Amino acid sequence: MQKRERELHKPHILKAIKRALSPGEWKWKFCSGAREGPRKIFSSDEQARKYVNRVDVDYFVEMAGFSRGEYTLYRGMEKIKQDAYWNKRYGEASEANKKLLGTIRLWMDDEYLGARAYNALLDSPPILLTVHKTPLRKLGESACYFGTNCITVRFLGEDGGRVEGRISEIAREFHHYASWLGKGDRVRWRDGDGKPVFRRKGEEAAEALGEGVAEMLTLQLIRKHGVEGSRTRSANSVFLMLHIQEIAGEAALRKAYFCGDYTKVREKIDDAMGECAFEGILEELNRGGSWDALLMLRRMCREAGFSVDGFYERPLLKEVLKEMGSKERLPFEK
Repeated sequence: MQKRERELHKPHILKAIKRALSPGEWKWKFCSGAREGPRKIFSSDEQARKYVNRVDVDYFVEMAGFSRGEYTLYRGMEKIKQDAYWNKRYGEASEANKKLLGTIRLWMDDEYLGARAYNALLDSPPILLTVHKTPLRKLGESACYFGTNCITVRFLGEDGGRVEGRISEIAREFHHYASWLGKGDRVRWRDGDGKPVFRRKGEEAAEALGEGVAEMLTLQLIRKHGVEGSRTRSANSVFLMLHIQEIAGEAALRKAYFCGDYTKVREKIDDAMGECAFEGILEELNRGGSWDALLMLRRMCREAGFSVDGFYERPLLKEVLKEMGSKERLPFEK
């Protein structure tokens, strides 16, 4: 974080700014600076793994209804059987995955991330763990542990899994971490009158934007650098975000994802589709999910005379369509 941004976080300056601004403008100002960093910074794999395991224990005890005594007994039995095997595999896979993370960080430079997220990453670099799925593990797969600098990637087989799959999973979680540092999770924009509009964290629209844009950017980034063959996890969301990107532009949507300010995206969609089109799409996301929002956007495109059919021949679109199923089941033209 730059010195000027750090100065704005001093308590007496924050109080003065808060008194001078309306509640909406104050919230906007607060969201516009990068996070000072995660609350928990891990400097070693061992520290991070202890934290991840503790999160998994809490989740397991809560969801499975085990007492902690029952859990301890079960965990002890599993530890004897599995830890020697998995620890060896962890060491082998973790080193290979960390090298891949280093390559991905070179791809995601300051021009790609934007100054805010890039500088925050320099201050709080992530630590990458390789995990495996057990009955006790909360996720057992790739995840970003928000509030810490820990991201995990699932163990993809004894040979480490296909490189394409590992690169895709690591890049996706790295996107999530960089976006969180840049406050990309605080989805907001200014309406036509310049007033701040905010989406609640945790609602379907904000979650779909976060997951869909991250997956789409990941696929585009790794293919740009010659990595083919990785599968998409949420085809409907990616398909919707590719349509939004076609209208708003890749640079505008990528910038919004890493900082949370979707004003430019809203302006471009509203200019093309009509007033309040962007908000309408997000409301449909909340009501019916990505598929219904996609149908709504397609209908808006037809009514506005805006054709997106030309980009259906692009390789990534074809891959996503294949993941979704045959074209015959799509309730609109090619």
